[in-house]
Amino acid sequence: MPQVSKRPLSKNIQQNLYSIFWQSLADLKSSADVKEFLTDLLTPTEKVMLAKRLAIALMLIKSYDYSSIRSTLKVSPQTIGSVSLWLKYSGSGYRKSIERIIKKQKVATLIQNVENLLREIKPERTFAKVAQKGFPKGKYQTPI
Repeated sequence: MPQVSKRPLSKNIQQNLYSIFWQSLADLKSSADVKEFLTDLLTPTEKVMLAKRLAIALMLIKSYDYSSIRSTLKVSPQTIGSVSLWLKYSGSGYRKSIERIIKKQKVATLIQNVENLLREIKPERTFAKVAQKGFPKGKYQTPI
């Protein structure tokens, strides 16, 4: 479990450390860079803990109930409650990130739905397939 030294830093030094940390994150250009940075910086337990908190926030915003979140993510009701309170009374950073995730999911879902619809079109109904087979015999012998 992460521990913080009992000897507090001065406010000035603490603010400078935070500033360096925020800037380090902001300077990362790709998800691969972020992954590499956080893998070096965080322990495996810390990464799981942070990922679960983000997933809890996402599921709460999508209106999942506590029992679904608890069983899916294997977290305690207290953890869900603390994330819920954070979202309710501040959580603008959570919300911004989650809104981006949801927007990307909607776009990806829309693209997938269009691709599925295109696959469902019967090939013989497309003009290319009809042209390959030749035009139907009967009244019209040549294309109009």
